[in-house]
Amino acid sequence: MQNRWKVPEKFPVLNHGQLHVWRGIYNEADQHTGSSLSLDEQARSQRFHFDHDRGMFLYSHSLLRRLLAGYLDREPREVAYGYTKFGKPYLDQSVGKEKIEFNLSHSGDMVLIGITKDIQIGVDVEEIKPIPDLNQIAARYFSESEYSDLVTLSDSARIPAFYRCWTRKEALIKAIGEGLSMPLDSFRVSLLPGDPARVITSADPRFWMLADIDTTEGYAAATAAPVRSLKISHFSADRLKF
Repeated sequence: MQNRWKVPEKFPVLNHGQLHVWRGIYNEADQHTGSSLSLDEQARSQRFHFDHDRGMFLYSHSLLRRLLAGYLDREPREVAYGYTKFGKPYLDQSVGKEKIEFNLSHSGDMVLIGITKDIQIGVDVEEIKPIPDLNQIAARYFSESEYSDLVTLSDSARIPAFYRCWTRKEALIKAIGEGLSMPLDSFRVSLLPGDPARVITSADPRFWMLADIDTTEGYAAATAAPVRSLKISHFSADRLKF
């Protein structure tokens, strides 16, 4: 399979109607000081008990600042956030004229960041692991129709279908940005093998683009936005400097 994740020769230009998805791989051997982070972010990093979690926070949030600074032609330290009443971060528009929307997700050693202009965006990535109580979790969080679809599958097909469903739903929730006020079982997405990613039913009247992101083996990922389509470009952050 061709590797679609390319390191750009120069920082890419983001146009309307485009979604740039960046992938970063965290390496515990690399020391991330979080020097570009705000005092609040640095304080948050110290609340993590495990070194991996702390390191991933420093890496992922430093990467986000590096990318946003690149699009804004600013220094990472100059990137400033505001927060909605639901806790979703957004760019302080005093930082630059461009209305840049973004969303970050990480799991295992992988970080995904989606960036657009003027369009709400959600991304979610999950490391695929066996789940002993998979059926119980699906029954609790999935819609009845999603659960019915899931249990028709063999055990080997059920795990990837579960993660397809979960990441698609989380991406949509994150794009809407209202947190737990929109329960996961209040809408239905596709999950069966071969069925394209799509929102089947939702109380939100807008059309939602839903797309899987081909990351690497062992992970599932998806993105969502309230538009008919977006041109998606995949970039690797492996050699970006902070």
